[in-house]
Amino acid sequence: MLNNYLTCTDNGVTCLVSKPKSGGRSKENCFKREQFIYDIEKNCYICPCKKELSFKRVDERCGKKYLVYNNFSACNECKSRSKCTSSKYRNILRISYQDKLDIVDKRTKDKKDLYRKRQSIVEHVFGTIKSVWGYKQCLCRRQWKVDGEISLSYLCYNFRRVLNIYGGNIKELIRII
Repeated sequence: MLNNYLTCTDNGVTCLVSKPKSGGRSKENCFKREQFIYDIEKNCYICPCKKELSFKRVDERCGKKYLVYNNFSACNECKSRSKCTSSKYRNILRISYQDKLDIVDKRTKDKKDLYRKRQSIVEHVFGTIKSVWGYKQCLCRRQWKVDGEISLSYLCYNFRRVLNIYGGNIKELIRII
């Protein structure tokens, strides 16, 4: 999905996509990743306790490059460390192309009305197929089989929609085709 953002951005396509929520369990009174502010000029993160977490290394996980930010000494002296992490220090991971993702996120927040319109046009398709038709999981296994199965369901959806739009007027539909 992240690669799709980059491809669209590189090809000049304007993306309006909501930012995915960070995963994992979160404790109630703990500092979340969103509370750490990235400073572009200094290339560091500012923690909620106003300490700088500087760039330390590049880490590769699942084929993606992440920039790792931390501050050993600040975390050792911090009185709020228990709210932040259970280890000796807090690591913040930043994906290498996070700048482009931030631009997409800002654009989406700035154009909420356009994003809602996109949702109403696109998202109902998946809701209809999943909840109305009861298609909650694929019957096949392996990527190419699942791709075929999903393509057939979308083809059926589109065909049914065309029939609903033209009200069963097959002669009119054939004339257009």
